[in-house]
Amino acid sequence: MTEDSHDLVIAGSGIAGLSAAVYAARADLEPLVLEGDEPGGQLTLTTDVENYLGFPDGVGGMDLVQRGKEQAEQFGAQFEHGRIEAADLDGQPLELSLSTGDTLYTRSLIVATGASARWVGAENEDELMGAGLSTCATCDGAFHRGDDVLVVGGGDSAMEEALFLAKFADSVTVVHRREELRASEIMADRARDHDDVQFRWNTEL
Repeated sequence: MTEDSHDLVIAGSGIAGLSAAVYAARADLEPLVLEGDEPGGQLTLTTDVENYLGFPDGVGGMDLVQRGKEQAEQFGAQFEHGRIEAADLDGQPLELSLSTGDTLYTRSLIVATGASARWVGAENEDELMGAGLSTCATCDGAFHRGDDVLVVGGGDSAMEEALFLAKFADSVTVVHRREELRASEIMADRARDHDDVQFRWNTEL
């Protein structure tokens, strides 16, 4: 193995990646965490997290990520910018080609890359994030108690978000650019049958 060899590389630095880093570092595996294009993951876009164990008064998304990183580093985890662009997983060691142009070799790889929100592309989205605009109903739904909210999309994720938000909001309007939903029939039926969920068809923001 080369000088850039590791026992364990973790791809992703959200809560899942950080949790893996803490456990691996405590096991003396000296993990290397590749932070990816969005260090900290989607949680960094959340203003207040109230559903994470151990924080009865809530905690800021960025603060929670930073605490997790510091905890992992305390046990010996290392962090590096960049993402995996190609991987040769046949044989040992595994060979990882990074977006930085570097090549890493590792005995083990944990993929914790999570997901990225799909943006609408509307004007001022960045400025409105956390000020009424959210990509996570589970994270922020309780902050919209009594509000009238919009959900953009027509797939299963949009239906799940709409149904969850209906627990808090006065009304939920699903905005979809077509006349038919892409969601599975069971999810579409649940949303259509809910008294507080309405639909606005053939509409784009």
